[in-house]
Amino acid sequence: MFPSQYITAAQQYKAGTRLTLWHTRKEDVDKQAVLQVSKVISGGDNNTVQVILFDVIQPPVSYRGDAARLPGDGTQVVGLLYDTEFYPSDEYTFYSNAEQADGNLSRTDAALKHFFSKNKTGHPHVVPQYYGCWATRVDSYDKSAFRYVGLVLEEYINGHSIENICDRDEYDELVPPDGAVAFHMPEDFDKGFHNLQISQGLCEEIMKQALNGLVEHMHIGVQHNIFEPRKVFITLLNGKVWSKTKMAKGPKGPAQLLEHLPHPPHPFQRFSVTALENFIGWWPSTEVGWKGDEPDDFDNEAEFDEWLVSDEVFGPLVEAADVEAELGEGVEWPHPYKKYSLFKTLDPIKPKLLEEREERRRKLEEEELKKDSDANVQALADINLSAAQTKGYK
Repeated sequence: MFPSQYITAAQQYKAGTRLTLWHTRKEDVDKQAVLQVSKVISGGDNNTVQVILFDVIQPPVSYRGDAARLPGDGTQVVGLLYDTEFYPSDEYTFYSNAEQADGNLSRTDAALKHFFSKNKTGHPHVVPQYYGCWATRVDSYDKSAFRYVGLVLEEYINGHSIENICDRDEYDELVPPDGAVAFHMPEDFDKGFHNLQISQGLCEEIMKQALNGLVEHMHIGVQHNIFEPRKVFITLLNGKVWSKTKMAKGPKGPAQLLEHLPHPPHPFQRFSVTALENFIGWWPSTEVGWKGDEPDDFDNEAEFDEWLVSDEVFGPLVEAADVEAELGEGVEWPHPYKKYSLFKTLDPIKPKLLEEREERRRKLEEEELKKDSDANVQALADINLSAAQTKGYK
């Protein structure tokens, strides 16, 4: 489908446009919400998703239960709309735009819903709060026709991505700004913006929060296949700096191996300077140090490894479950770092898990073979029936 000849995405979702949302039946008025477009964050014609900032005009009266309660009047939320009217052409593609939109909507919703079910959305977690999957009715340009559009609502992160804050040098490494960065307009307009000085300590804290969030997600079966500076946002909440990470690939199939660990895997066993090369300059530091004044024998990889296992960050490479056992039942965790597990903890159960995985694979193959066999039998029956009818047998 080509972009509408009557209206562009910018016109369709211009500021001030109101949409009524529902997630069950349109007749369930108490479960409806009314939102108003504040601005289009990204999207436009030939895009698969319209990312729109909404003002909440009227939240639902009744609570749906499968997502966080939509905030009240005056709050802003982000909508991810999958409107086929503005998709690129689906000519010569395997799937129609409608099928692609359904798939895109389902995958986005499944990932956020999984995080929500594990209590990993909203403050202080790195994933924005999840406000559910909805449908809305969108009128055509001349209002003579309409279509239904699916969307997912999430928390609005009012902040900056690491990529937007920084420049990049000739080596394509990040260069944090020397001065302060303006954040959030406070309630008292006369006080101006909040200004935040970008220091090494701040960069380390943001990376600490982001990496902790990533290993927590691994522990619930979610992988961030794309972890880039443009996906990590910095925001201010209650006077503190927080890291927020944009989307991940949702859970797939049975429990993943890392889900069998007592705690999230220790970040030291998942991250290194090489793995985080897109973040070099922010944190980890460059080969000449964060300030560029380190001696010739400075090793940024050693610096980063030491940082990962320091007490102020993720702590030593020990199995937290063993430490808990030594402490005894009911004893409070005494360390400043969180609880993490080691890969070797899986060694005793790994053979059984691999055996179970192989058994699942074998059963799936048997099911596929049976489907093929049944299809062949049906095809043969159809051929015989057709032949009989051709000969005049009824």
